[in-house]
Amino acid sequence: MEIRQLRAFAAIAETRTFTAAAQRVHVTQAAISMQIRQLEREVGVPLFVRTPRRVVLTEAGERLLERAQLILREHDAALAELAELAGAEHGRIRLGSASGMVSAETLPSILKRMRRLYPQAEVSVTSGTSEELVRRILAGELDVAFVSLPVEARNIDTELLSSDQLVAVASPRHPLAGQRVISAFALAQEKLILGERGGNTRRLIDEFFAEAGLKPRWRWS
Repeated sequence: MEIRQLRAFAAIAETRTFTAAAQRVHVTQAAISMQIRQLEREVGVPLFVRTPRRVVLTEAGERLLERAQLILREHDAALAELAELAGAEHGRIRLGSASGMVSAETLPSILKRMRRLYPQAEVSVTSGTSEELVRRILAGELDVAFVSLPVEARNIDTELLSSDQLVAVASPRHPLAGQRVISAFALAQEKLILGERGGNTRRLIDEFFAEAGLKPRWRWS
């Protein structure tokens, strides 16, 4: 049982598809399929049930996932400790960002400064929803991430860096454009373009309508 096999297994368990998992661990789909076949052959039981659109963990797979996540966290922690012995100049940091604004405006200056201070350090950046990035921190795949609060997962420390407001955006020619305040009912009648599910921003929007007892109409999501 190899670390690369466990990392591939955990990626498939979390993304539910071989294609997405292969992209996450930066191998081909054929390579990740081979790794899983080797792992299943070694443990002697199927770890996934394959369906046309996704894969589902078997009972054995669910048990292995708990162990695999623990092993991967310990493995990555050991590498991080050894990297510290070599100093920050040769360390590694894996960043995640769920915010387009952070990725476009803030992160470039952070990366530029890190590169200037630690030119030999290994720095990687991953994008995704807040929910996905939190899962990857828990799985030991990321060190830190810029996400939307709140983060309800245990064992993760959070710090508020900035705050903003959610507002509705429409064409200046829209009938509601001239109103400073729009009721939840009026907003729910419009064809909305919403963020993807899994992000905290989308969750806050869904909760806003749910608390009002409304189900919004949406055109894209």
